[in-house]
Amino acid sequence: MPGVEGWKPGPGSAGGDRDTRWGPLKPVPADPSKGEGQPNASWDPNGHWDVKTGRKGDTVRVLPDGTRVDHDNKPLPRISISPDAARTAAKVTFWGAVAAAGAQIIRALGPVLEGAP
Repeated sequence: MPGVEGWKPGPGSAGGDRDTRWGPLKPVPADPSKGEGQPNASWDPNGHWDVKTGRKGDTVRVLPDGTRVDHDNKPLPRISISPDAARTAAKVTFWGAVAAAGAQIIRALGPVLEGAP
């Protein structure tokens, strides 16, 4: 999970069937105004991990071997991207990075250019 350097055990749900809820060793950046919180994971007695990503309402269910499943442990279909879509994403990412770098250069040179004759 992005931003999580390790996990530590914590108390499970009160009155529930999960004794332990695992949370990050160190808090990860989160903006509560955007519905973000700390991620956590707990073992579901149905045979999978319930992983709360930290985004409101976002739960991922994972078997011990890493397979993503629904609540009934049925594997979820894998998402595939066509080669054309992958090439388009790569181009957009590349040109977006070029534009961002150009904007940084212009901002950095702004004071220099303003004083030019």
